[in-house]
Amino acid sequence: TLMTYLSDAGFTTLEAPNGQVGLEIAREQEPELLLVDLRMPVMDGLQVLEAMSQEQPDTPVIVISGTSAIDDVVQALRLGAWDYIIKPVVDMSLLEHAVHKALERSRLRRENRLYRDHLEVEVHKRTLALEQTNVQLTQEIAERKKVEEEITRSLSEKNVLLKEIHHRVKNNLQIISSLLNLQSSTTGDLATRNLLEASRNRIHSMALLHEELYRTDDLTRLHIHEYLKLLASRLCSTYSVGKAIEIEVNAGDTSMTLD
Repeated sequence: TLMTYLSDAGFTTLEAPNGQVGLEIAREQEPELLLVDLRMPVMDGLQVLEAMSQEQPDTPVIVISGTSAIDDVVQALRLGAWDYIIKPVVDMSLLEHAVHKALERSRLRRENRLYRDHLEVEVHKRTLALEQTNVQLTQEIAERKKVEEEITRSLSEKNVLLKEIHHRVKNNLQIISSLLNLQSSTTGDLATRNLLEASRNRIHSMALLHEELYRTDDLTRLHIHEYLKLLASRLCSTYSVGKAIEIEVNAGDTSMTLD
């Protein structure tokens, strides 16, 4: 018999007297492969095949039947049969080959499903990781933007404060210069007047420096070219005594620190 041959070939087999009992055994034992005949008592092969296709779709079902009607073959394949062998089976090696082929196909389907499930899990993990990273990056960008805005606002406030300080220092120096000028005009001694005038020029040079810092955007450095032009013009007007003196300043684009 078929079962004897398959047992001798190394397979573990289970037999059932009718389709209903065979289906119950399949539900309990979950065999790797099922052999059914289309003509069986209680429940025929097509009914067993339809039930197995719904309950255990990955279990191979091979139909072995004496009927050769094409409609039966088509119906069996539509219901999920993996193969169809016509009885009587003259060459048992054909049956063994069909069993091995169905088992191999079943194994590949299981491996493919496991691989697909594993891939879906990995994709889900990677997606969650990317979403978490994206959330963290968004938070970091928002925090950095907030810090940058605070730094910009702080720098702006400090610039305004420094400009106000330079403006007030310049005004105070201007008051001192005016007092020295007033004192010089009331002094009859030429040497004393010259000393007061020199002091006033020094005060003016410092006031001029603070005035230039007040006007510039960089409160830590001074472009020396403009400062020297103004300072030299001031000294020229003070000491030229009517002489025609031309001043040429060649300082390039040099800048100096506040110190």
